[in-house]
Amino acid sequence: MLAEERVEWEPRSSLYNTDGQIFSDLGIPVVLFMENYDINRTGYHDTDDTMKNIDLDYASAVAAIAIESVAAAACDKR
Repeated sequence: MLAEERVEWEPRSSLYNTDGQIFSDLGIPVVLFMENYDINRTGYHDTDDTMKNIDLDYASAVAAIAIESVAAAACDKR
């Protein structure tokens, strides 16, 4: 799968209408990591959206990968 760049104000953009949108609007670079995203799942922004639904070990592993990826990209001098 190839990456596709979309501007932040386009509704098809993954960043559109996320928490990162406000930072992007202010000119602050934003990186959005998403995996197995299903907006229609039970527990997405409803009363079942609680910590009991979060696999903390998995979340911390994804966060570590995201941090390492952004750091590597920021330091790339190509």
